[in-house]
Amino acid sequence: MPCPAAEPTNWGRYNGWEIRSFKLEGVPKEFNGSVRNGLAVTGQWKLLSGQQRPEFSAPMLAEDLARIRLFFAVNGYPAAQVVPTAVPNPDTRQLELLITVTPGDPVQIGDVQFTGWPEGVAVPDTSVHGFLAAGQIFSDEALVQGISALRNYFRNAGYALATVSHELVPLGPARIGVHFLLEAGDYYVIDEVVIEGCSDDLLGLARRMVNIEPGDQYSETMMETRD
Repeated sequence: MPCPAAEPTNWGRYNGWEIRSFKLEGVPKEFNGSVRNGLAVTGQWKLLSGQQRPEFSAPMLAEDLARIRLFFAVNGYPAAQVVPTAVPNPDTRQLELLITVTPGDPVQIGDVQFTGWPEGVAVPDTSVHGFLAAGQIFSDEALVQGISALRNYFRNAGYALATVSHELVPLGPARIGVHFLLEAGDYYVIDEVVIEGCSDDLLGLARRMVNIEPGDQYSETMMETRD
């Protein structure tokens, strides 16, 4: 009979048993590889001997369950339920282990606001520049990418010292608002272009290759591509 993990202490009786098989169910296809590969109970694949799993231990299982919950939380599913089930064979001290995940509803972005957006700078198409947008599933990675996209946008629009911070605003069950706080700073243009380490006869070619002229708007991407 299957033995669900009603209490964490129930699992201590299987310490040192062989994990005969392991299954992971309920994980969305796009997450399956990342979740499975991060678990200790999965073991390692050996070329000559095949899949090698560690001996079972209750602390190892508890850590794997915590890893799964954390993974789903940072990817926008904080209410994910993770339930382990065992089919033990006392005669052989072997254990068939199943972990079932119920992701639940994802947290969605309900609203995105900006404070400190400079006058004269248009708000671009968010889908093109990678900004966060209402309706998107919220995750730590999405937030980091959204902050980076905003910062890069301003630094490529002449605001070389632009910084971006944020506040998260609960909007109700499974909905959150993101409030970006922008400090664009001063607008910069190229004042002078100096080329060093080049012989005089190659200066003209070097300037054409660099293709930056005094009066050009500062762009971080332009600086990086000219390195």
